[in-house]
Amino acid sequence: MDREIQTTLRVAAAAVRIFDDLGIPLVVVGSVAGIVHQHTRRTHDIDLLADVQPAHVRRLAQALALEWDVQDEVIQEALDKAQRFHSDPDFDRRWRPSFNVGHRATGRRLDVFIPIGDRYERVQLQRRIRADLPSGPLWVVSIEDALLAKAQWAHINGEFSPHQWEDAQALVRLHRSVLNLRYLHTWAEHLGVEDLLDAILRGERPGPPPADDDAEQLRMF
Repeated sequence: MDREIQTTLRVAAAAVRIFDDLGIPLVVVGSVAGIVHQHTRRTHDIDLLADVQPAHVRRLAQALALEWDVQDEVIQEALDKAQRFHSDPDFDRRWRPSFNVGHRATGRRLDVFIPIGDRYERVQLQRRIRADLPSGPLWVVSIEDALLAKAQWAHINGEFSPHQWEDAQALVRLHRSVLNLRYLHTWAEHLGVEDLLDAILRGERPGPPPADDDAEQLRMF
């Protein structure tokens, strides 16, 4: 395996261990999960969905600070945004509540997304898969949830990016025979991405919607 990918997996495993030791439920999403599911793509970003609570903030910051650049305030701010996501009508919902920290020794970036209370987030955490790697164990998102994330990304941003489409097609090619189609279609309907999921499964990339000068992109995993 590529040395850069090995480094990313090693740093990811160390980060997961910190959250596990503090009893924080988490799941690895994004490109690192794709690597575990056999679709190898170089990345310096490690994305987590982690159910961080206010009681975790100080201990999490202290544990991360041994190897990462982090401040308590950044974590608390992300939690505050998650609380306001549904309750504050003036809240900017273009951005998922999250915080990121940089790994001093390797330059890897850890993006931690905070749950906003959606039922599907709980399902992702419940369906996570343990991957025992030489670099250490990882809790990764299921293949089905990885595909749904690609469809969500395209729904929010208006189209599939080349990387997102390539990732989705690789996962389908590698795992089509074991996909839980009932689960996929049930949650695609819940998330409002049925057409995009169907496009992924057919391998027919949809074109972009009409241009909208006011459109904004949402950063998500």
